[in-house]
Amino acid sequence: MSYLLDLVRPTPGKDPAKSAKALLIQAGRQRGKARPADEQLKLRLVQALKEANPSLRIMNAAHADLSLPREGDESDRTSRPHIELYSDSGLTITVDDKTASVALPFWYKGDQIDAVLEETQGYLDILQREGKYEVYDPQMERMLNIPADLGYVRQALAQIASPLNVEVQVIRIE
Repeated sequence: MSYLLDLVRPTPGKDPAKSAKALLIQAGRQRGKARPADEQLKLRLVQALKEANPSLRIMNAAHADLSLPREGDESDRTSRPHIELYSDSGLTITVDDKTASVALPFWYKGDQIDAVLEETQGYLDILQREGKYEVYDPQMERMLNIPADLGYVRQALAQIASPLNVEVQVIRIE
């Protein structure tokens, strides 16, 4: 279980939260032929995240090659469905063709929550700046203003973690 923050580009002129929900549903259904612009953006986002934190690990080895195909090569290639990155703190960052997300596990307590939210804010800043995304919180069903609304996320994580009362140690697997 985790607290999910989705990143989308809401449709201009529509309610941002409703637009975000619709885009997330639509993005989950789209697979097929790779669109070069989508693939380039996805790879650019992953590279920017890895530049900010070189210890981020790509989950699927098939996606570890972040190079783009040469022009005219593999014209019928299908898109990588998504690329997942894992941080040493337990965060999962997923970058899709049209969306991205950051998942925060519920095991953080006290000062750990502050540290992981600081790390999360760094990733959200990159995704917003480089991908022109806005942050949508599906738990609250509303758009978030980062960093101002991270206090709400902190409060939610603290409320969820408190009754769990578990001790978790993150182990890095290489």
